[in-house]
Amino acid sequence: MAQSPSQAFSLAQLVDKVPSSLSSPQLKHTNAVIQLRSTGAEPGERVLVIKDGTCTVEEGTATTTPNLTVEATAETWLALVNKQLDPTWAYMSGKLHISGDLDLAMRLQSILSF
Repeated sequence: MAQSPSQAFSLAQLVDKVPSSLSSPQLKHTNAVIQLRSTGAEPGERVLVIKDGTCTVEEGTATTTPNLTVEATAETWLALVNKQLDPTWAYMSGKLHISGDLDLAMRLQSILSF
């Protein structure tokens, strides 16, 4: 999923393929609504709904209070996807803003494979 610098990157490119790349064991015992937000040059919002071993993606904002909200610029999302930025370091340095269930945030790292 690497992008050349001249290509625009959107949160949709990261998130919309997530359900097809996951297996039930990764989602077992997880029921959550996760709001993902991209700011800056490529703004956007997606909601991951994980329930009963399945994951779906919705465009926009969650209709219920999310268990977790994660926000970053498009550039930060791209760096995370390309493994050029460690998610923990991104959070500690303020590039990745997280509110809600921090345990779920740690598990999200393995679910999104970055």
